[in-house]
Amino acid sequence: MKDIKTAIKNDYDAPKKNIKGFIIRLKIDKNNKKPLIINCTQVTVTPKLFVDSLDDDVFQIFTYTTDELLKYGFKLNHIKKMMKAIKNNTISFEKSSVSIYELLKK
Repeated sequence: MKDIKTAIKNDYDAPKKNIKGFIIRLKIDKNNKKPLIINCTQVTVTPKLFVDSLDDDVFQIFTYTTDELLKYGFKLNHIKKMMKAIKNNTISFEKSSVSIYELLKK
């Protein structure tokens, strides 16, 4: 995250108003019951190029079981659906994680 904040401050022009973005983190452990875990966090970039999660930003963890990976694979489209679901509040934030099956069936 520190490198992302530094890159934004050094390489981008300041926006005129707050803009939303996403930080995607992947955790892969082939020996785990859920071998792929994706943390999708919404962040805000302010006009002063401050990057952080503000009060209205949210995150969710998405999981893939081995069977789900075999059935659905892992596609860029899944990441896009995660971001859209967070942005539009179409998933539960009360649960600690959401399975990829739950996301794709919507």
